[in-house]
Amino acid sequence: MHNASQRSFRNAVIAALFFLILLIAILFVNSMSQVSAGADDELIYMPIIRLDPTPTPDPIIFQDDFSDPTSGWPIVDNSFDPSDCFKWEYVGGIYRSTICDDRTDVKASPGVVLPNGDYEITVDARFDIQVNGWWTAYGILFDAKDDPNPSNPDLGDYYMLWILYEGTDRVRWQILNDFKGGREEVTVWSELESGKYNYANNGAAFNRWRIVRTENTINVYINDNFLKSVYAPRPRTNNQIWFGLYTSTYETNESTFEFDNYVVKDIASGSSALWYSTGSNPTWVSGNFELETF
Repeated sequence: MHNASQRSFRNAVIAALFFLILLIAILFVNSMSQVSAGADDELIYMPIIRLDPTPTPDPIIFQDDFSDPTSGWPIVDNSFDPSDCFKWEYVGGIYRSTICDDRTDVKASPGVVLPNGDYEITVDARFDIQVNGWWTAYGILFDAKDDPNPSNPDLGDYYMLWILYEGTDRVRWQILNDFKGGREEVTVWSELESGKYNYANNGAAFNRWRIVRTENTINVYINDNFLKSVYAPRPRTNNQIWFGLYTSTYETNESTFEFDNYVVKDIASGSSALWYSTGSNPTWVSGNFELETF
């Protein structure tokens, strides 16, 4: 009697499970039929399958908005020297270079290595109020030399996007290749049109420069406007692996230059972002120069 009761209970459970499975199957078939033949006023429920894409590597390898004065660029005050008077400093979220001497040029780098492949540099830059004179310039250094000999000055060999101020309504640019024993003008001086270059504030407005460096070309943009592409093979055997900034005066007793939002991107392969410099010895060089540098 006990065994018969167990069998009856087991059969009842099996029957219940069978009807439950059958009910689920009917509901599923009915829902699929609604999906295929649903009217506009019907609520249709469909399963959602989510496939998260593989994260794209961040191509930014260096980014500095200069809000942190310990981010790695040189802080130098040489204003006490009347024959080589200049300063590099962080001021209010910008990086400022002041030259208070005629015929002086200064260069600065955070000492961070450029990507091995194609890369892009963007920088916001401006000429501040000119005290007097008319010939003053700033530059964006790339493929600059990190000399392995500590007794030699760094940044001696480099490419530079050179921007020359000649008054409130005239600014010119060129690409220069500096090397041991000489310099090569990769491009001639070119005027910057007011439709591309921002001449506001008597020529003291910020402008955004972009350099796209490939294995054999240098491409230059101003405020997202394409300017020129030139053939220039990238140096591979001279430790030219750094980037930086340059400022200079010639027929100007005092000039101030300001920079912001310096970004370097690896556009060949992408890599993890490196915020600010990891270089322990930021680099700067300075020195008076003669007219033939121009």
